[in-house]
Amino acid sequence: MKKWTSDLWVRLGMDPNDKSTWDKEELHMPTHKSEYMKTFAPLVYEAVGDLLGGTDKIAAKSNYVGNGFICNLGSPDFDPNEHIDPRNLTNWHVDGDWFRHFLDCECQALETLILWSDVEDRAGPTFVNPDGIAKVAAWLRDRPEGSDTMSDENGERVVPQIVKTCNIFEECTGKKGDVFLCHPLLVSDYSTPVPGGL
Repeated sequence: MKKWTSDLWVRLGMDPNDKSTWDKEELHMPTHKSEYMKTFAPLVYEAVGDLLGGTDKIAAKSNYVGNGFICNLGSPDFDPNEHIDPRNLTNWHVDGDWFRHFLDCECQALETLILWSDVEDRAGPTFVNPDGIAKVAAWLRDRPEGSDTMSDENGERVVPQIVKTCNIFEECTGKKGDVFLCHPLLVSDYSTPVPGGL
């Protein structure tokens, strides 16, 4: 994993030892290199195959890992002692803003979340909302025409509305190299870390 993250700070244009250069709280980096999952993480490749009913079910276009990292650097305004109700996070979403969502859309697939660094509680982990899956699926079921924006008839984003009705929230914490395999309609959001995390 080190070879994948060795140029991270150069790509970000920031100094890892000077937090005054960390001018963004959260950002999505473009992918410059990729590798097939089978060679990068053979155990993950096999686990995905187990979930899908065989590795032959893994679509070629999705069978790779790239260095398009999502970095969550923190905010100086964050109070580490403040309790955060996950329902109040502001970017709840279902992945896939580049295609029209249908309940059975072929663009929706098993989601992989790779931890490229250790992620502890309150250090900016991704929050997931497992009981939102069925509610998002029901919303899409009732809209067979699909949705480009996942918005209601008033133009309001529907996923944050769904989250307000949910009760199960988990933080994706773990060690560098841990991988989460997630349902394609899993609702997620990033949390604000204590400044200085990555």
